[in-house]
Amino acid sequence: MVTTLHAKSGIENSKSGLLSGSVTGFLARISGSFGTLVSGMVLARMLSPADFGVYMLLFNVVVVASIMGTFGVGDAAVRFVGQSLGAGSTAMAIRTAKQALAIGALGMFAVVLLFPLTRDFLVRLDRNLSIGWYEGLVIVAWIFSYGVLTHIGYLLRAFGEITAGTIAESVLYRVGIVIAFGIAIAIGHRSLISVLIGSSLVAVVSTLIAFGWLARIFARVPSSAVVAGAPAVAILVRWKELLAVGLPLYGSAVLFRLMADGTIFVVDHFRGAEAVALYGAAYRLWVAFSLPQVAVNAALQPRLAMSAATMNSERMQTLMHNAGKLAFWPTAAFAIVSLLGGNLVLSILYGPHYAEGRSVLAILSVAQLLCVFIGSSEHLMAMTGRHVAVLKVSVISAASSLLLAWILTPSCGLVGAAISAGLSSVLFKLFLALMARKELGVSTFLPLKALLEMPTFAKARATTADSSMRMVAIHTSNETQDR
Repeated sequence: MVTTLHAKSGIENSKSGLLSGSVTGFLARISGSFGTLVSGMVLARMLSPADFGVYMLLFNVVVVASIMGTFGVGDAAVRFVGQSLGAGSTAMAIRTAKQALAIGALGMFAVVLLFPLTRDFLVRLDRNLSIGWYEGLVIVAWIFSYGVLTHIGYLLRAFGEITAGTIAESVLYRVGIVIAFGIAIAIGHRSLISVLIGSSLVAVVSTLIAFGWLARIFARVPSSAVVAGAPAVAILVRWKELLAVGLPLYGSAVLFRLMADGTIFVVDHFRGAEAVALYGAAYRLWVAFSLPQVAVNAALQPRLAMSAATMNSERMQTLMHNAGKLAFWPTAAFAIVSLLGGNLVLSILYGPHYAEGRSVLAILSVAQLLCVFIGSSEHLMAMTGRHVAVLKVSVISAASSLLLAWILTPSCGLVGAAISAGLSSVLFKLFLALMARKELGVSTFLPLKALLEMPTFAKARATTADSSMRMVAIHTSNETQDR
């Protein structure tokens, strides 16, 4: 039964290479990005620019809070579940995923309990974040469910369920809020509180659906295979491993959000909520334009984790270069659109008022293209045990981002904030890419000549298939020990 699961479930890794995983992830994220764009279009016409700006600020609070609650164990789970599958131990992979889910849920519960205590701090941080008790309860439900939803997405991808994980992270919530906002308009509720309630309800429903998908994976393995033969010492060790790897990544994830999203709060401090609406509209579109690399990374992470078990630098470099080739040209097309017609795109999507954010969109899109060229070095370092290095670089990048934003925004306005966000993202990937080349012997940079070639996935598929056959063989021989 366990062997069948491993060979068939994906456990998708055995049958789909980087290309197929990226394509399915890309298609799923297109749906999510479409939901993001449509919801932004609806909000821009549903709310005043000032309320739209406040929503942007609150959404960033929700995202940061959701990251803080999960202690970074999502990335750690991808690594350890992948390694367990690579060693042929599906039972250990299931145990690891359940422990990661428990840590994330408990962490999110702690965050929502502490959230009311942060009210005064948030108001001091930003006057537009002053909320009443009713709005606070709605935001608490939003934070908890959104955090758990994102966490479950990581766990699904850890098992190779790239499509389900991507849908959980990107599609369910974003498409759901479009429907919720449409209902709010239809019944005549065009207020900010209606938007917050709709966002919260959609997050709760999406989390329940995603949890059902994860439970199906757990149900495929008999309880005896998961519980029996699992010494308390081994379970405790895995808890410690998840936290030991997760906590540095946790700090890195929070700092990474501050590195990019922190500029929004700096804009609000110096320019006000209406400027946040302009900046936020361009920023949301830029997030959609980063879709190719995000989709590729969703397929890349579990494969890097499996390759890390043998530390095959040639295989990892092949994966990194193929990932870069997949993401580069779509990202380049988005950058060209931003440079030549960003004002028209923003005007069509959000209204003529938001065309003023064209310079922000152009700067961020060029920065994203540079990030694709450098490669997803942070995922390579994290999946090979260099999570502390990722944290250190995140500290430097986040500090430089906020410092630059604080210096440039008063004099250069939204352009200054965009430069600080884009430059810090590039430096973050660049520092880690140089470290990966030195420590792992892996170059994440996309070779210029590779841009003229089509991605070659035969080798990646072959090594993945070989790895899968090895997993099944090892697991079959050790199945008695697992039980």
